[in-house]
Amino acid sequence: MRELGDETEEMHMKVADRIKEAHPHAIYLVGPLMRELVYPRLMGAFSGHPEIIVESFLNSINAGKKIAQLLRMRNNEDSSAVVYVK
Repeated sequence: MRELGDETEEMHMKVADRIKEAHPHAIYLVGPLMRELVYPRLMGAFSGHPEIIVESFLNSINAGKKIAQLLRMRNNEDSSAVVYVK
């Protein structure tokens, strides 16, 4: 979302707010600005909810590895998963 120029910070905050409204079970953020701007906001919002996972990765390769690992683990369980990638 760096291409947003002057609106970068505002748009990242809007993303954080939308994530909070969705009440997810797990959040995996990618990129330095997501780590800098969104991660602290979500950690604060979900601090009283230890069951909600919030993780931050600097690149999509590491995030992808983590998510693939989790999906393989969940594949053995009787559950469903939704993965949203931007």
